[in-house]
Amino acid sequence: MTFNEAREILYQHLVSNWSPPSPAVPYTFDGESFDSTGKAEYIHLSVRQTGSNQHTLGDTGNRVFRRRGLVFIQVFVQADRGLLRLDELGKTALDLYEGKTISQVALHDGVYRERPETNKSDGTWRRGTVTVPFTFDEIK
Repeated sequence: MTFNEAREILYQHLVSNWSPPSPAVPYTFDGESFDSTGKAEYIHLSVRQTGSNQHTLGDTGNRVFRRRGLVFIQVFVQADRGLLRLDELGKTALDLYEGKTISQVALHDGVYRERPETNKSDGTWRRGTVTVPFTFDEIK
């Protein structure tokens, strides 16, 4: 499996399984344009490589390289919606990935961090961030 294949698996997992407490919440992926105008809340998913190591020895074509990465989900709610909704969406996002194995991508213990201050100069958004480390193997 390559890193791009792992990223696609993680993206598709969100597409297939994102079901927050009502109402529906839109999502966006890294590198996509997204207009938050008129939205009360949304999430943004990014997947980043963090490193790798050779896990086994052997002949070319039979060596295992363990790849590592992080899933980042930023949760945005309008500032006047309060921390309860921010926390609900953050927990839903964390539960979607933490401790799961999805098509040979192993996700580990994650963390949700709330940022109760507003993050734009106009004070319209509060943000929380979910971070979940993952590993997968590439055979080379």
